[in-house]
Amino acid sequence: MSKRIVYSLNYMADFHCIGPACEDTCCAGWRIDIDRATYGRYEQLLHPELDGLGGQIERNPDSDRDENFGRMVMQPDQRCPQLRSDQLCRIQAAIGESYLSDVCSAFPRITNKVEGQYERSASLACPAAARLILLNEQGIRLVAMEEEPEQRHMLARQWPPADRPGVPYWTQLRALLIEILQTRTLRIEDRLLTGAELLQAVQAWETAGEPEAISARLAAVAGELAHGSILSRQRASSPSLPDRMRLLRKLLEARMVMGIPNRRYVQCLTEAFAGLAYTSSELTEDSLTRYMNAYDCYYAPLMREHSRVLENYMVNSCYQQLLPHLHKSDPLIGWLHLAAQFALVEFQLVGMAARLEARFGVDDVVRLIQSFSKSMEHAPLYQKRMIGMLKETGVPPLALIEQLVAPTGLERPAAEPEPPLMAM
Repeated sequence: MSKRIVYSLNYMADFHCIGPACEDTCCAGWRIDIDRATYGRYEQLLHPELDGLGGQIERNPDSDRDENFGRMVMQPDQRCPQLRSDQLCRIQAAIGESYLSDVCSAFPRITNKVEGQYERSASLACPAAARLILLNEQGIRLVAMEEEPEQRHMLARQWPPADRPGVPYWTQLRALLIEILQTRTLRIEDRLLTGAELLQAVQAWETAGEPEAISARLAAVAGELAHGSILSRQRASSPSLPDRMRLLRKLLEARMVMGIPNRRYVQCLTEAFAGLAYTSSELTEDSLTRYMNAYDCYYAPLMREHSRVLENYMVNSCYQQLLPHLHKSDPLIGWLHLAAQFALVEFQLVGMAARLEARFGVDDVVRLIQSFSKSMEHAPLYQKRMIGMLKETGVPPLALIEQLVAPTGLERPAAEPEPPLMAM
């Protein structure tokens, strides 16, 4: 049987599970879903090494879908009961990978379907994948890859949505947003803000009843980008850093009260708050000074040396989340979510830098982003709560994005202020 073509992000060719060597196993710290077919097989399975498996699974009362029909009953320490002491799966070792549930077989691979074509990326929640994604010096891009037709995957998202018509310029807009995120002549914060301005302009063009002109306007913006006409801007006034820090702490506290079973992330969070001496809800002058010093002395220099890391983080998220969400009532909300994730990561990394000082390195960046992704991005209830809290601020999405991603530190570009990208 001939192989099939799947468009994958370029790091996928180098990915392989490192098994017992993994520092944060995917078999602990979260819910493990079981698809309907696998659930039925486990109920009937008789094997001397898997005695009791049927009693370690349960129906998922909150789902009527086949893909998460059931789930593993996790142990008190939140480890899968089938995870052996040598960090290998008892099921796979006894009867082979074909008996794994769809989730366990596919993770960390994420498959989307875009205009009839499969696209594959990987979740940053996997340490091995996180290193490949974040430390990819060539930048992230889609490449055609062959795979065996029997390769299992779980479809996460698709465009256009099954219940709605597509938007003719969606592919063009996504490509342009990713190109903006990978434009290294712009500060990383300005790339996020430029993308937000573009999405707001697209909304305005749609509202004005000019959808036929949008493709030409996007092409014009792409031309500006290619010719270096879009520059980082020096703002007349910067949003309040104390206000941003207070908001980000509230967003983190909302996750903390839900409980965080991932010890690796708890360690990062502890380091961040300790480094900033920000252990209560009150932001002190000392905490603010610690943040600024750590940003300028440790965080900013490391990010200049490893400038692809946060870029790769955001580009991977764009592919994984199928941004832009043009089928939503406000496409800017998806971009606001991306900006909030960036701001939370930066806030915690600066706190860790304040704690670790000269010991702060790129391995700490990978450690935080990986464990943050596992604890935050795979917690759908928290994601809804976070968006709700951002909306509750009453700040319009574009202004809130600017508040979240405004540059920090003492360095500022010596350029004249630029007008908004898409002047109306």
